[in-house]
Amino acid sequence: MVINMPNGTDISQLRLTEVLYSPEVGYTLVSVGRLNDSGFLATFGGGKCIVRGPDGEDLGSIPKSSRGLYKVVHEGESANSAVEGITLDQLHRHMGHISPAITKKLVSQGFVTGVKLVSAPDAEFFCKLCVYAKATRKPVPKTRKGEHAKKFGEEVHSDLWGPAPIETKGGQCYYVTFVDDYTRFTHLYLLHTKDEAFEAYQQFEAWSKNQLKAQIHVLHSDQGGEYLGKEFTAYLKSKGTVQKLTVHHTPQHNGVTERRNCTIVEHIRALLHASGLPKNLWGEAARHIVWLMNRTSTKAIQGKTPYEAVLVLSLI
Repeated sequence: MVINMPNGTDISQLRLTEVLYSPEVGYTLVSVGRLNDSGFLATFGGGKCIVRGPDGEDLGSIPKSSRGLYKVVHEGESANSAVEGITLDQLHRHMGHISPAITKKLVSQGFVTGVKLVSAPDAEFFCKLCVYAKATRKPVPKTRKGEHAKKFGEEVHSDLWGPAPIETKGGQCYYVTFVDDYTRFTHLYLLHTKDEAFEAYQQFEAWSKNQLKAQIHVLHSDQGGEYLGKEFTAYLKSKGTVQKLTVHHTPQHNGVTERRNCTIVEHIRALLHASGLPKNLWGEAARHIVWLMNRTSTKAIQGKTPYEAVLVLSLI
């Protein structure tokens, strides 16, 4: 396999061996680790990746794209050669039943690549699964107190959902979410019992410190007993983390996680109903939905995706 790499006005060639061929995949992924094992060197800095051969010769310089990825563009390659035609309804389902307007924007702004919407832009859109999933939901008022956070960990919203009427295959019947106010990046943990929320918070805190070097300043939650246990509150005090609690019966004051949990539950119902899979797979569906939500643009961070916002922080 030969990959053309831009190097000024010249084109160098990097020959790869022992590659895996998958004709259904419309792009090529190159492992930096495998390059290193073969004696090549890849250095990152200044908005580009420079690949050097075993003898130190420059093989190519790959610029970093606006999405934070290092992408090789082949000369003479058709821009649409790997583009798959897909309807708005199909992409809407693939993306976990997100808003059709957001679905279109993800394609038009380049967040989703390799596909082209083939349905007419003014075609009437209707998803009966979304109607089914939202049939029993009560809306959470969009009320907010205070300004948006200016950095990761400045305020983290948390909410616990459950018990579910059916346990997951692993025996869990609750989940807890932690949503960073600055990036809107969401972590979801499946729980057997409510008191496991404390351990889930410690896992989230450890991830924040190790991956983003971020300290959690404020934990915003309701007054559920899972957040008010002596061990949990004592731990927060020992770390200097302020515990911000909403008033009883006012879920709108922690609307970030309340609305997110409503959305997660709706999409769980839609995915399981559409696929015909057993209801005890709701935990896997919830994790998949959060993965998609983290990669869906949101107005809360100026049209970026939470994943993109966190990726930028991890590179600083």
